[in-house]
Amino acid sequence: MTGVAACITGTWRTFGTKEVYTSLNENVVQPLVEDGWKVGLFYAIETKGAGISDVTDALQALPPRHLALDVSLPTPDCLRATWAQMHFPMVAQMAQCWHMIEQDTRESSQKWEWVLRLRTDQTYHGSFGRLRELDPSYIYLPPTYTMPFQTSAWGYVYQCNILDDRFALVPWKLAPSYFELSEDMCTPTHTMIFNCFTTHPQYLLSWRLKKERARVQVLTNFTLDTVRGRQDDDAGRTRGSLAAQSEARYQSLVAANASVFGGDVLGDADSDISSHAEQGFASRDLLWSAAQGAARVVLEPGRCFRDHVHLLSTRLCWPNSMRNGSGNGELPGGFFQLRVYRPSDENQQFWRLIGIFSYMFYEEQITQPCREVSVEPMLIAAPGDCLAYVVEDKLGPLASSSLSSQGQCAMTEHRTLLLSNSFAVVGEFDTFEAIPASQGFAISVKHTHLDHRHVGSPYFQIEGDIEYFGEDRLAFFDYCCDMEAQGPEGNARHCFSYIDGIYPDITYLDACIPDVNMMYNSGIKVSNPMYMHRSRGILLMMSRVMMRKKTELQRYLHELNSEDKLAQWKPFSKALDLFSKPWWPAEGPAFRLKPHPHMVPVLIRHPEGICKLVFGTVTDLLHKPDDLEAILYRYCVSTVLTHPRIVARSINASTNHSLVHYFQQAAKRVLEGLRGKMLALYMMD
Repeated sequence: MTGVAACITGTWRTFGTKEVYTSLNENVVQPLVEDGWKVGLFYAIETKGAGISDVTDALQALPPRHLALDVSLPTPDCLRATWAQMHFPMVAQMAQCWHMIEQDTRESSQKWEWVLRLRTDQTYHGSFGRLRELDPSYIYLPPTYTMPFQTSAWGYVYQCNILDDRFALVPWKLAPSYFELSEDMCTPTHTMIFNCFTTHPQYLLSWRLKKERARVQVLTNFTLDTVRGRQDDDAGRTRGSLAAQSEARYQSLVAANASVFGGDVLGDADSDISSHAEQGFASRDLLWSAAQGAARVVLEPGRCFRDHVHLLSTRLCWPNSMRNGSGNGELPGGFFQLRVYRPSDENQQFWRLIGIFSYMFYEEQITQPCREVSVEPMLIAAPGDCLAYVVEDKLGPLASSSLSSQGQCAMTEHRTLLLSNSFAVVGEFDTFEAIPASQGFAISVKHTHLDHRHVGSPYFQIEGDIEYFGEDRLAFFDYCCDMEAQGPEGNARHCFSYIDGIYPDITYLDACIPDVNMMYNSGIKVSNPMYMHRSRGILLMMSRVMMRKKTELQRYLHELNSEDKLAQWKPFSKALDLFSKPWWPAEGPAFRLKPHPHMVPVLIRHPEGICKLVFGTVTDLLHKPDDLEAILYRYCVSTVLTHPRIVARSINASTNHSLVHYFQQAAKRVLEGLRGKMLALYMMD
């Protein structure tokens, strides 16, 4: 007899409710049996503390062929500690259930032609019809639907169009494409741009099925409802349960993060640098530098955090033979700065500064090859944040050059370094250029896990229910702060607010950068005054040039805003492909973007183009860190990305008010809103 394998996943939370298991039996299982199909029920369940006695009647009505309870599902090392990680068990259960079905096929003579995706918390209205009449080259899902709220990315507002992941009729040959969803849990969210922003199964499903070329049809007359558990149940969308679920999932990453990043200062303070290398120095250090010359920022984008962390201390190491070039036990002095950056785009071209720690090393007699200093005041990094640093030449020769010649600590992998001669303050952006990877100072950072519920300010807003979402920092960070997917403003329309759509009220700076980073580590300590971004003279010069070229800027913005130019933008072309026919179901909602506000999307997509138009060709100036025009160009890019609404108003306004005028207005609004920590970003000195 041909068979249908039913894969049932979830928790016991409402499965023992009569309406749930009766609905499943009468509207799904029995119609298949009556049509001549053999139905095998495979359960992959997380009990959440509930016993079999709570679901005895349900299991008698729907007896399992295989039942797996509370099987350990290790979190992949690639996952960041974000909302995606909290949803991993859900998709892991689907894969686990599918693997049980595969094993059953190998061990028995039963062949399954279709696999059903079912959950323990659904009621079904009516039957989906005769399975024999369906085309086995398609996956069949409930009606495609749109999330009830608007969201935003890259200055556009749109609805989230998703495929319903609660039920599916899957032909055997397409089952891996559907049930192995866990394979793509580490997919960067920017890959699924404009399909919402997290790897929640609903958002990930359509992207994966498109990638796997698995065609979809909709069961137009088949509907289902989700039955939620009690308010005190440790599952489902309840105020208490989200915090408990989130923290439990979150803690599972702590041990993995410690192994990936070292979890502590690297090496042993009492050992020689050679022993330090043998203990894993080459593979576990966070940063290398080939930078020559003071006042340059070096960043390695391949070494970033997956956890919310509190940075505790940092250490610089030199070989004994190279201390101060003489080996006399005197370590050199000089300026050192540790920086935390967050990428603002998929290509990691522009980076927002999240925090700074500065320290001045003094020459001293010391017998050990390393210097360790505490990071004070507190500095916090989030998942996806990367470390960078500034080291003055006079701190000494590059440590690893000697070690490499001894065969210790030699670099054998290709590693990309980024170099910048611009210096943002916290909240602003720096631009970087790639440089050849090579050896440099051994710099390590000690850090510890930070409870995600205590990161940043409680500004996550959805229908006024701040208390509810304030307990789940994972949902907040993913949904509001992922600049790689959402652009430099984050999810501006749904998470933040602006006075008159222009002036800051609640913004990315308030909600996505920890308060302590904004309050204590916003200064720059570089001797050359040209590197000071908050210079009234530079902003005035930039404002004057923009006023002179206002007509050219307006023409350029309108040209970039054309449909042809938009279609050449990679994130938009991905979305068009995802929602294209015939793959996207004919019954599915159309993909629509609405700019909000006008021209802001163009500005944050093309900050370099705007600045090149303002200041002319600057390619030959990018390698001249002492050239004012190069600094001015880099400052322009940061200004456009940090304040796109103010810049857009200045360019598009019918009045002749300058950029400085709108900055002055913004400063007044900031003061009225009692957000003094942000004032430096709007003042000109």
